[in-house]
Amino acid sequence: MLLNYWLTNKYTLRYTGGMVPDVNYALTAGYGVFCNPSSPSHKAKLRLLYECAPIAMIVECAGGMSTDGKAASLLDVPISSTTDTSDICVGSPSEVKRYRALINAPTSFSFLVTAKPGKRAGCLPFWPFS
Repeated sequence: MLLNYWLTNKYTLRYTGGMVPDVNYALTAGYGVFCNPSSPSHKAKLRLLYECAPIAMIVECAGGMSTDGKAASLLDVPISSTTDTSDICVGSPSEVKRYRALINAPTSFSFLVTAKPGKRAGCLPFWPFS
């Protein structure tokens, strides 16, 4: 359902194979959302302690939001082990809220969604200097 929303509204899907380059692109562009959900057949791969939480901290300090699809913020998810893994969605507040509202069937892919500023009303810049 969420992917259909992005495609219907002509969002650009970008995938480099790495979370850091994709999130860096969103931060420098000033808009977008990075998602890496899981499914029953494809478990979450990103480690909460070393990958998800640090990126969530950077994005939230820049004025964005983060979630694992359940918690209000990925930073609220308790870490019990260094090997804990998590779903992640970070980016513009409006896009992360949309992700939380529309996600009902997680998938096994990760991508960055961007829209041209001014062309997509729901995609607000989350980088404070843009």
